[in-house]
Order: sequence, then C-alpha cells, then structure tokens
Amino acid sequence: MKKVLITNTKYINFGGEDSNIVDEVDLLRKHFKTKYIEFKNSEKLNVLDYISFLTFSNINSNRILSKEIKEFEPDCIYVHNTWFRLSLGIFKIAKKNNIPLLLKLHNFRYDCAGNFSAKKHLRGKDFCDKCNFKKSKNQIFNKYFTDSYLRSIFIILFSKRQTKKMKSKNVTLLVMNNFHKNYLVSLGYNASSIEIYLNPINLQKVKTYNPQSNYVLFAGRISNEKGVGSLIDSWLDAEVNNLKLFILGEGEELKSLITQYDKKSNVKFLGLKTHRETIEYIVNARAVVTATKMVEGQPRLLCEASAHGVPSIYPKTGGIDFYFPNNYLLSFEQYNYHDLAKKLKLLENSNELIKYSEQVQTYLEQILEDGKMIEKFTNILEKKL
Repeated sequence: MKKVLITNTKYINFGGEDSNIVDEVDLLRKHFKTKYIEFKNSEKLNVLDYISFLTFSNINSNRILSKEIKEFEPDCIYVHNTWFRLSLGIFKIAKKNNIPLLLKLHNFRYDCAGNFSAKKHLRGKDFCDKCNFKKSKNQIFNKYFTDSYLRSIFIILFSKRQTKKMKSKNVTLLVMNNFHKNYLVSLGYNASSIEIYLNPINLQKVKTYNPQSNYVLFAGRISNEKGVGSLIDSWLDAEVNNLKLFILGEGEELKSLITQYDKKSNVKFLGLKTHRETIEYIVNARAVVTATKMVEGQPRLLCEASAHGVPSIYPKTGGIDFYFPNNYLLSFEQYNYHDLAKKLKLLENSNELIKYSEQVQTYLEQILEDGKMIEKFTNILEKKL
C-alpha cells in the first residue's frame, strides 16, 4: 500500500477549502496509508514567523516535516496551502529526500500575488476576477492585502519564489478544471506537469430534494467579489412568487447589506452557521444561487447542492461549467443581472426543477465517484514513482 504524506496550512477562519481537504483526507485514508500534518496561521506573529517571511522557510515546520518523513517514509508528499506556516521549505525537503511532491492549487494566489506592480497584476483590466483586486487611481504597488503593505510585500516575495519552485521536475500541479490547466499553460507551465484532480464530496444516495421548498440559498462570504448585492437586486427584480432568499455567511459587506435590504420581506440574513447547519440549509433549499464575480476553482456550495440533488443558479465563468451537464439551463451570462433575474423566475416551475435535480446529481456522481477519484490519484502517483 502506497504511503501519502498530506500537509496543509489551515486558514484562520474555517472555509470551503478547509472542508475540501477534510473530505479528501477521509477518501485517501480508505485506499492509501496516509499521514496528515496540519499547520495553522494566527493573527499574532512570532519571531520565527518574521524570519520565515525573509527566508521562505519555517524552522519549526521543517523540523516537524523532516521528522515525519523519516518515520513515515512516504512515497509522495501531497501539499495544499503553503502560506505561510507550512512555508516553502517543503519543496527543498521533498527534493532532498527524493520524494515526488503533488501541489494542489485551490486558487490563483500564486499568480495574483506574484508581482509588485498593480499594472502587471491587472493585465489591462479594471479588476482581477481571480482575487477581486481593483484598479485604483495612481496605484502603482500591488497591495494584495488591502489592510497591510508589509503583509503584501511578504506574500509577493513568497509567491514569486513559489512559482519558481512549482516548475521543479519533482513537482506535479493538481488543478480542478480545464480552465485552470489551460491558464497555467498560458503562463508557460508544462502541460505534462499539470493534472486535473477534483475535490471529493461526500455524495448522498438519497432523494431528499423538495421542489416546493419556500427558500433559495446563498451561502458564502458576504463580500463584493461574491456579488451578493447584485444577487439581491436581481432577486427583487425577479419577483419570484412564494419564495424567500436566505443569505448565509458573514463578511465585510454584511452590515451594509443588512441596512439596505433587511426590511425586505423576502430577503433574510442568517449569519454564520456551522458546516453541518449549512448542509441542512442546502438540502432543504429549492435551489442555491451565486452571482460570484470570481473565477472559481471547484465551487463548494454548488457541488454540495448537486450532491443532494439541489439545482444551482450560477454565472458562466471560469471553470464552473465543468461541474454541470452540457446545456444546463439555469446558468446565466456573467454580469448580466437581467439574465440572472430570468433564471431566478424559472424556480417557480416545480416540474422542471425535478428534472434539473436529477441532472445535476447524476452528473456530479459520475465525475466525483470514489472509485474514479482513487483511480485518478493512483495514476498520478504511478507517473511520478
């Protein structure tokens, strides 16, 4: 049985990416001998953190990893988020021990934070649809973290160094759709070093969908890049009969949106919920909806919904279509909020919703079936060993 050492830096606030990693570790443990090492960032930095920012390598993390490699003797190292506690020392450690390294790219931070220049980041656009960085008058510096120049400098240096290491011969990049793979190739990465490997979802073989549910759900970060304000405006324009829009989550725009829309009888803000509570809301929704302005990797909300046979309304952008059947009728043209309102109005047709429910569940089961996922991961390993 092959041995896989999985390592990750957990975000300060638990999110969809962390949920994906939990599910993936659970799946791989059923078929490989695995060891999972998790690091966690914190708001309060210590002296070693500042040293690691300057050296791109964390002494404590390296010590822990080296010890586990010596004891566990893995066939490969599977890396998720390196920023910042895990650090880039893992690349050197893997190379030193002659162990292939798989790096999963859950987002485009390696590219967005890869330049000091705001102009190079935006590439002629007014905003970046990969991280929502916006063009600002007289702004020259790529201030990736809007609240901190220092952190922005650190992550730019970090990302520039990581992109070089991503091209190492012993590194295979794992992405979650063709859009991301093609994007990497356009940046000069070798297509043979990039594999499409999705995030597992705990598929449910139960028919729980209720097309008569009295609400539609958005769940996620309440922020400009997620398009929540535009979503609510489209919802009000659609005037969908006998349905409410539930907004679940928190973020920097929550207070202003509550002030603006909370008195609307068919819009309800639920605040932040646990993952289990969120799943309950998804399962019992008539549909889930997003108006994200971002290029998504693998949208957790939409995949969770499809796994339970709940239809999704989403913009045609980036790789989202990868997770839905061809000619799916509930997707809308990105930034066309009149089109979004039209798709929301379709939620009044219960008979059609039952068809959409069957389509999305069947399609997701096909692409995320456990056996297929394990076969794909095994093939990736065999190429490297």
